[in-house]
Amino acid sequence: MLGEVFDWYWKNKQKARELYPALLQEEQFGKSGKGKVATQSKKPPIKTIIIEEGAEGHSNSKVRKRSKKLLEEGRKYFKKLDHEGELRCQACKYIKPNSIEREIIQLHHTEMISELDKNGKTISLEAALKALIPLCPNCHQIAHSSKPLYSVKDIKKILNNNRG
Repeated sequence: MLGEVFDWYWKNKQKARELYPALLQEEQFGKSGKGKVATQSKKPPIKTIIIEEGAEGHSNSKVRKRSKKLLEEGRKYFKKLDHEGELRCQACKYIKPNSIEREIIQLHHTEMISELDKNGKTISLEAALKALIPLCPNCHQIAHSSKPLYSVKDIKKILNNNRG
């Protein structure tokens, strides 16, 4: 039934929007729309806000090429450095649980790729590895929430302040 309603809405968006205030009133005040709000009702009033998500769209955006070779070699490199052979977040020490198949630890560039010349740069693997740090998705987001980028030391300080 929900699928039918969904399909009807997307085929008749304008009609659905016109009917919404009446449906809202019916939900809040009873079938006739003339009743009073029940004093015992625990339902909060529903606001008339229409949300639309998931429609396909197109966007023109600039992207930076990333080296798959650097990603592969970086993961191997940092696993070799770890005392347990794990790819570990350098800020919070998180490692991927065995129950998750895909690796989620990300390799963070200490130099913002977006600020490179439009042609990028060519460097040795050794130099590229020195400019990477493995971070979990949360710590990676923290690192990029500041310009200049937060360092691992900064992230650790932020995490420790949040723990109380």
